[in-house]
Amino acid sequence: MSPQIIETIKDPNFIEIISNTSEVVFDAFLEDGIIKDIPLIGTLYKGINLVSSIQDRLFTKKLYFFLKQLENTDYQKRCQTINQIENDQSFKSKIGHKILFIIDKCEDDEKAELMGFLFKEFLEEKFTYEDFLKLSTLLNTLSITDISLIFTNRNLINYFLKDNPNFYLSSGLFNVRFETFMRNDNRVKKAGEIDAHYTLNKLGIKLIKSLENYYN
Repeated sequence: MSPQIIETIKDPNFIEIISNTSEVVFDAFLEDGIIKDIPLIGTLYKGINLVSSIQDRLFTKKLYFFLKQLENTDYQKRCQTINQIENDQSFKSKIGHKILFIIDKCEDDEKAELMGFLFKEFLEEKFTYEDFLKLSTLLNTLSITDISLIFTNRNLINYFLKDNPNFYLSSGLFNVRFETFMRNDNRVKKAGEIDAHYTLNKLGIKLIKSLENYYN
């Protein structure tokens, strides 16, 4: 599949199209296997026979939830921000390809919806495109349950590092600093126990802020 996702997002009628495509209607068409008759999908998949497999249907639904998050974005701003990235030679992959790859990695509709929200925040210049790519990669290493707990759990660091520290440290959320306590032993100072101090890094702080905006 090769949907024209960027052309669709930059379409002047995108907001009207996505707003008129409800989840109920989408599910009905998806169940019947004729979702290409929905204007949004027909625009995305030009000349492609839909839907050929369950995998295609699941991907299309994740794509719908991603795009639905862009419902209240400004047309001029969408085009301007996307064009800036498309013309930036430092990014080798086109933004449309990146979005499809990110959506494909999402475990379910809810994760795809969250990714769409992050993309919306990027379009609104809450953070950079590079931050969006890093945050999306980070989120795809975490489960929806973990993501929800990141927002709700006040003792975030202890909760996540208590059971599986290596996994969560590799997620990119935290910084770690080791401190060695010195002790006197026969008048000679020797290294004692090593204490590890964990803090949210800049990316983790941006993630918390985005989750606050998403869940509120």
